[in-house]
Amino acid sequence: MENTMLHNSYDRFRGQADSTEINVSPLIDMVFILLIFFIVTTSFVKETGVDVEKAQASTSQELPKQSIMIGITSNGEVFIGGEKLSLLGVRSAVRDALIGDPEKPVIIIADRNSRNAALVDVMDECRIAGAKNINLASEEE
Repeated sequence: MENTMLHNSYDRFRGQADSTEINVSPLIDMVFILLIFFIVTTSFVKETGVDVEKAQASTSQELPKQSIMIGITSNGEVFIGGEKLSLLGVRSAVRDALIGDPEKPVIIIADRNSRNAALVDVMDECRIAGAKNINLASEEE
């Protein structure tokens, strides 16, 4: 009988050792919550989607990150958000972007070798669309 008691208590001890685990569910939940928090609080900046060589200016200043970015390449092509647009497309894209915030600035990033006519046409389309704050991007000297 004594052997049976020892055997039973040994089995209980061995069973407890097998059942000890580290529960990682709360850790995974916490990582997902932090991930969601950082995704929601990060502000996304929409780029023009095209690389341009900007002109240099000594009076350049920083503008808000929540702006409408328009790129003009050296051969006069116009891009917004990586999409090539016509002049009428620029007008509708700017009009749509101004719906939530009519005071949102427009930043035109024109290549230093682009034609002035393309820049003036894009600026006109932005004004027709309702933009009040139109800026030209440059690099600091």
